[in-house]
Amino acid sequence: MLKQIKWGALGIAASEIAAGILLVMFPALSSDVICYLVGVGACIFGIVNLVQYFLMKLEDSFFRNEFLIGVMSLLFGIVVMVKKDLIINLVPIVLGMIIVLSGFVKLQRAVVAFRIHYDKAWWYTGLGAISIAAGLIVMFVISPRQTQEVLFKVIGGSLIYCGVSDLVTVLFLANKFHHYIQEFKAGHIVIQPKPKPEPAPAVQPEPQPVPEPQPEPVSQPEPEPVQTPSQPVSEGLVLPETEHKYEPEEIQLTLPDETPEETE
Repeated sequence: MLKQIKWGALGIAASEIAAGILLVMFPALSSDVICYLVGVGACIFGIVNLVQYFLMKLEDSFFRNEFLIGVMSLLFGIVVMVKKDLIINLVPIVLGMIIVLSGFVKLQRAVVAFRIHYDKAWWYTGLGAISIAAGLIVMFVISPRQTQEVLFKVIGGSLIYCGVSDLVTVLFLANKFHHYIQEFKAGHIVIQPKPKPEPAPAVQPEPQPVPEPQPEPVSQPEPEPVQTPSQPVSEGLVLPETEHKYEPEEIQLTLPDETPEETE
């Protein structure tokens, strides 16, 4: 699978270099010729990806996108050749997007170089950044209204740079990556997992002073009330009946008869 990826990347780089040289050497070519060349190149690229997809192993085909890339490339090539009058104004945008895509591919390979601890990984990062900048210039700075010679020379130079930089990254980084995989399988390289951060020590609560036990108060017995011999009779108290009843005696008073004396 690695060999297939390597040869596919080399084929793309060679196509970019060939197209760039053609545009630089013959900038006065008619727009029809340019559209036909771009369309034929896209169709060839799509066919190569389709063949590569059907030749790969079944377990590898699930994670690969060569079928989709091949179909889209075929459709793009056919549209460019059929609708060349409408596509000619989009040539800077289309080729600029191809150059930007090549730059991001270089950045992806730079990430791989960093992961395998390759000391020249920064070179791939710089090559990718330059490719992205060149693609943006082609898309937004170069206008189709400018002279055809200037337009195609700038685009051709950008394509040549992308192709050469892709060849360099693929050849050198592929060999380095293959050597790294062999060393890893042999057990000479051990990938150490990142140490987990130690958890912060739990804050222990300060010990609270234990209060000393207080002696329980001794309860004093309450004094009993002193009973007096005579207790006042409370209201509502019923006295027992006695056998002797008190009967009042009748007293009769007799007054003497007094007659008034007549005075003379």
